[in-house]
Amino acid sequence: MSRFTPKEEAPDPAPRKQGRFEGWLASLTGIVGSAMLATNTWVSGWGWPLYLVSSVTWCGIAMKTRNRPLLAMNAVFTLINVVAIWRWMPWR
Repeated sequence: MSRFTPKEEAPDPAPRKQGRFEGWLASLTGIVGSAMLATNTWVSGWGWPLYLVSSVTWCGIAMKTRNRPLLAMNAVFTLINVVAIWRWMPWR
């Protein structure tokens, strides 16, 4: 049995229009970063900064929506991305 009466709808934890840009930014930077790493060419190392943008953006989305598992995962990914940038980038 539902906690909501037929006239009452369940609250939407993340309104559909709010955060649309951030969601696409996080998704697309993750996709492009993956593709860059997969090429195994001179541009591969530049995929890590895109991954960093993606994971930081996902952290922001997770905080807005109070999604702790998503926040925990992307906080760890953020640390991994910082280490990878330090190891892969040309200034090293």
